[in-house]
Amino acid sequence: MKNNSNKKITLIIITGLLLLSFTAINTVYNPLASDMSNYQDKPVLNYEKENWWLTELELLSETSIGQSTYPEIAIDSDDNIHIVWQDSTNDLLSSGVDIDIFYRLYDSSIESWSVLELVSTESTLSSVDPCLEVDSEGNVHVCWIDITDYLGSGGDWDVFYKTRSPVGVWSTTEVLSTLSDSHSANMDIAIDSKDNIHLAYKDNSDILGADTDDDIFYQWFDNSLSSWSAEILVTTESTGPSDWPSIAIDPIFDTPYFAWVDITDLLSSGSDLDIYSRSYDHTTSSFSSVLLVTEESSGHSYAPTIAFNSKGVPSVVWHDYAINMLDSGADVDIFHKSLNTISLEWVGLEVISSESNENAYEPHCVIDKEDRIYVIWYDYSELLFSGTDVDIFFKYKDPSATAWSDIKLVTTLSDNLATIPKIAVDTKGFVSCTWFDYDDLLSAGTDADIFYKQFVGTPSTPSLYPIYPNPASEVNLTLNWDYNPYASSYSLYRSTSPFTFATIGSMVPITTLSSNSFNDTLNETGLYFYGVVAHNEYGGSGLSNVESVRFNTDSSSSTEGFLGFLGSLSVLEIVTITGAIVLSQAIIAVIVVVIAKAGSKGSTSKSKGKKKK
Repeated sequence: MKNNSNKKITLIIITGLLLLSFTAINTVYNPLASDMSNYQDKPVLNYEKENWWLTELELLSETSIGQSTYPEIAIDSDDNIHIVWQDSTNDLLSSGVDIDIFYRLYDSSIESWSVLELVSTESTLSSVDPCLEVDSEGNVHVCWIDITDYLGSGGDWDVFYKTRSPVGVWSTTEVLSTLSDSHSANMDIAIDSKDNIHLAYKDNSDILGADTDDDIFYQWFDNSLSSWSAEILVTTESTGPSDWPSIAIDPIFDTPYFAWVDITDLLSSGSDLDIYSRSYDHTTSSFSSVLLVTEESSGHSYAPTIAFNSKGVPSVVWHDYAINMLDSGADVDIFHKSLNTISLEWVGLEVISSESNENAYEPHCVIDKEDRIYVIWYDYSELLFSGTDVDIFFKYKDPSATAWSDIKLVTTLSDNLATIPKIAVDTKGFVSCTWFDYDDLLSAGTDADIFYKQFVGTPSTPSLYPIYPNPASEVNLTLNWDYNPYASSYSLYRSTSPFTFATIGSMVPITTLSSNSFNDTLNETGLYFYGVVAHNEYGGSGLSNVESVRFNTDSSSSTEGFLGFLGSLSVLEIVTITGAIVLSQAIIAVIVVVIAKAGSKGSTSKSKGKKKK
């Protein structure tokens, strides 16, 4: 019985070794067999953004002869661009002699800007500090601060609001800060996945136990009820002035998060201005605990922007007066942190404006669907031959990178004050930025005007996956390549001989399609070569790696199939297969000898047993 058990164990070992050998061979034959999850929609790892460029400068306030300032920008799901700003031009579009809010739309379907539109039509006094967002239906939501005594709002500054439908119809203005009997200012707006609108702003009214210092208030529009909530006090623990609110929505739970500046010594933060954060739970109608963002800072911290990535992790950027924090020097610099959602601590302090040796101010931040962080700010440094004036600079960070990108100069033509930049990113990952500038650019005059640029590029070179099976006998052959969010289409090339990027100019693609997969139909036996080029509105990428496949119409012709298989292999792959086969044969030979010897010993033992009887 013991001998039979040994034989069974030996046979199991042989079977396992053979399977192991065949697995090694099959891995070379089919490199995707070990991870078929990579076969579909594999994310791009290299976006080649260092090769992207800024488009030509565009002037948006060309009809203005007054001061056009404080623009805000949003991009909808169709990549239409929406921009609002305040303008002091007398009676522009019959707006009167006060400051008013204006709007322009870039229609991506016709690739042109709309005519100027007046937003604050009901206002008779100054309207300032606009903000906007766009919901999933394409409705534009605009808020601003207005001193007009409208609908009984009084002579103080109040929060006004209106919407624009996708066909261009503006609603009637509403007053939101109805409890306020003092001044509102510095708003920020966000929209969640259910198209509920969330608004944060500063107000120094003595309401809801806030006292007469500046505090942060919150209101939200319940889309299911079509109504606004009453004001909610955010800074309940604050005993000093609070300012600069920023609001963003957690994409996982639709929870609003707030960041703001406060002088109160909360969480042992000291007597300097610091940045704090908290969230609001609509289920329980309660706020989370206050978190300190700038615990490392010993100077004043200002102008936070909070934004979320796709995994529900928020980031905050701000400018800070702390001396030499992270070896940043004695000037004002731009910093970044993210929230550890497990420990609920703000971690990973980084200095973004590391190249700057002068003061850098008021960063604005967005995060795209690939979790790349984009930050823009204005800076007094003479960087990239920008001159001694104030200029706009820009950086981004890939989620897989350990460092921020090289710094990029946005205002390459400006020789005057360029300031208060805002940024947004579209579905293709292209970054739009707007700001106001006092330089006489594009015949704008020496007053402040609104300018616009995009940070764009051609798609990165796609990667065509190895073709499987190879050789192929099925008429329909499936080809896959990696998905590129910056590509709008792909051209697939096929030839019976190898080709390169230099030779595809004389070739006609067999198809151009928007997906990263294609089923090709083959009818003749032979060796076929494939390559892919990605395209967007700014041009084409390089040619992908060229993959070959041997197609055999007669699946029973094993000789031709085997030769085709060998022809498709590299020298290293052939050596690997040969080594696996030789190793398998050697192992089998050794085991056969062991079995033979074991059998011989078994026979001898049995004979000796008979003699004893």
